Amino acid sequence: MSAGSLARAFGLSQDQTGPLFNAARVILEAGELTLRAQRLLEALRTALGLEVLPARSLAPESDLAAAFPQRSGGTINKNDSCLIKTPRRALSAVTWHESFRSDAEGQSTRMTRARTKAPEGQFLPRSTWHGSFPEASSRQVLADALVIAACVDEEVTLARELATARFADALEVPSGWVRLVGSLRRRSTFAIKRQLVRRSPDARRLFSRTWEEEGVLGVLRAVQFMAGLYRDAALAARFHALAQLETGSFGRTFHDHIQTRGLSFPGEKGGIPERMIHHDLMHVLNEYGTDPSGECEIAGFYAGFSGPEGFTFIMIALTTFQLGLAVSPAAVTPARGAFDPERVLAAFLRGRRLTVDVMGRWDYWSLLPLPLSEAREQLGLLSDTVHPA
Repeated sequence: MSAGSLARAFGLSQDQTGPLFNAARVILEAGELTLRAQRLLEALRTALGLEVLPARSLAPESDLAAAFPQRSGGTINKNDSCLIKTPRRALSAVTWHESFRSDAEGQSTRMTRARTKAPEGQFLPRSTWHGSFPEASSRQVLADALVIAACVDEEVTLARELATARFADALEVPSGWVRLVGSLRRRSTFAIKRQLVRRSPDARRLFSRTWEEEGVLGVLRAVQFMAGLYRDAALAARFHALAQLETGSFGRTFHDHIQTRGLSFPGEKGGIPERMIHHDLMHVLNEYGTDPSGECEIAGFYAGFSGPEGFTFIMIALTTFQLGLAVSPAAVTPARGAFDPERVLAAFLRGRRLTVDVMGRWDYWSLLPLPLSEAREQLGLLSDTVHPA
């Protein structure tokens, strides 16, 4: 990942990269600054092209000291205090003790007791964000992306939840993902599943395209496919024939990828609909593993080319493979701590190079006989061009 690559991909100016970095820093420092959190900050600093850290203009410790001049147990430090603001309420400050972090009920009680009206301060003024990010769409992307900072560790803390909500309020854009952070902290899988299903671009496109091209019968076949009940011997045979292609070709590598992992081809029992095979094809082209870390990378890749709706892929990876929540299809086994910020960011930028919408109508059969390198070149994956957001 080259220096400044994320800034170039989004066309960010120097007036934007500093506030963005500081926003992530404040959310991360609302909780314990773990090694994973530090790695996220370092990856973000590099991707934004910041040679030196920007001045700490948000939540300065002087504001915290003014808000809490007397605190039992010692002075306030940046790792156990943060400034928050709930929507349409005055600036507030919250402190908590480390012992309450592992006790949700005790933590909530402590937070309630400690909430105190603080003097007005320059914490996330709206004018700053509107000046740096005048377009609401840009602020929407930023609000969504800050959820990553809240989820970067294997648990979402109350402090990071509140800090993230504070930023979203200052940005003045609605974010369903920010509103979901509370459910992530409480590990409320039903609410999370509902949001992921409702906003999944892959599922929505699958049924929309199937309806357009095949009507009711096509939708019924798709449902049968997903239930593992549909069979199409001719289609399955076509995939098995890829074994006859030359070693090193896209098709032969894909065939071996499916076979060695004990997966099923479309048309076979347990096989996915053909319109969803792009997921496995992208695993092969990008050489991402099928372990939790590799699935996080493929999520980052899809987020890169899917536009505004692509953040759903990041949320699926965070919930399933970072927080370990069972919110993905039953065949997916949840895991914890598999979201590597630097690898996911690199995959996101790689997705920006893609020149074909692989979730749409594309002729992947014509690429399967080609060598892997040539197939990658035809899809733009070997290009140095990162398409702006």
